[in-house]
Amino acid sequence: MKFNIKGYIIALVCVGLFVVATLVTVFVGKVTNNEATSSSSVQTAASPNPADNTAKAEDIQVSFDNKGVPSVNIPAGYKAADKLYTRVLKEGNGEKVEVDDSLKVDYAGWITDGKEFDSSYKSGKSANFELSKLVKGWQEGLKDQKVGSTVLLVIPPDLGYGSKAQNDIPANSTLVFVIHIISVD
Repeated sequence: MKFNIKGYIIALVCVGLFVVATLVTVFVGKVTNNEATSSSSVQTAASPNPADNTAKAEDIQVSFDNKGVPSVNIPAGYKAADKLYTRVLKEGNGEKVEVDDSLKVDYAGWITDGKEFDSSYKSGKSANFELSKLVKGWQEGLKDQKVGSTVLLVIPPDLGYGSKAQNDIPANSTLVFVIHIISVD
């Protein structure tokens, strides 16, 4: 029997590719399942409904650059949220957040036209907040989330600033935040 080194190498490469493909499939499945986990009405991402040509909160896409700074893609035809939307992008394993906690977070905020109005990521300094002193959307969306989690919040005007304009935020704006919960103080 003659040993064929080429055949052996090809077989090893095929097995290796199969193992990598299996691991990627398992990892993608876990990420998808983690996105659908939260204490507030979480929905998984879906395509905009072509029949009515409107996009909803679940259609908002979040990406991170190589430094971990988030950006959002708010689809054209986005229909403003009328309820708080919370999506866990990455679930932490720390203690659960309570409304009366002081939090250390990294965050970025946008209005639905895609304009970013604030970012601790870009300033390079994490922020410390008493959750009970923030807009209701943060209070409701972060309550019971775990330290270490990264969360997408889409906050309707009545849980945000309502009919009052705030700096670069027009009155009656739906707010979009990506928040990484660093610690509870």
